[in-house]
Amino acid sequence: MNLRFWQWLEEDYQRKVHSGLGMSPLDYFMTQVDRVNIFPDPQLLDEYFLLRVTRKINHDATFPLEKTLYEVDQQFAGTRLEVRYEPQWLTNPARPLLLYKDGLKVGEARRVNFFTNAQLKRRKCGRSARQHEDTGVDTPLAMTGGEVAVPAISFARLLTSDQDGDPTGAGEE
Repeated sequence: MNLRFWQWLEEDYQRKVHSGLGMSPLDYFMTQVDRVNIFPDPQLLDEYFLLRVTRKINHDATFPLEKTLYEVDQQFAGTRLEVRYEPQWLTNPARPLLLYKDGLKVGEARRVNFFTNAQLKRRKCGRSARQHEDTGVDTPLAMTGGEVAVPAISFARLLTSDQDGDPTGAGEE
């Protein structure tokens, strides 16, 4: 059925004179070809057709989407970002979602891995900053004056470092 439709479109409809145009649709299109804008980077074209939603990033650098929790870099905490994705990406935990701010790509969001998160060593309240022997990660100093300490380990960094073979998530920073 599709083959027959495309054959009719190419051989019959596009080439016969249309009463409203006074010429064939193909000839009319060719007279307007100078108005057609060619996209400069075809690889980026796919990103323009993704599903878009705006989300406010929580103070812990996470946001919910379709009953799933995603995390971003801590720098985006408290801001609004546009999240672009295809619905089937939500079924793949390893697939990141794209983040945009003011039309520019600023990063990616990854699904929070609760198992890895539960295994992380955390400092107890009141302990001073020191380097954990078992993880090699610096623990931030307890802050005063009502400020919230920034986590020493990023879930996103853990995901990427697991692929690099660095189990601490400390990376080379």
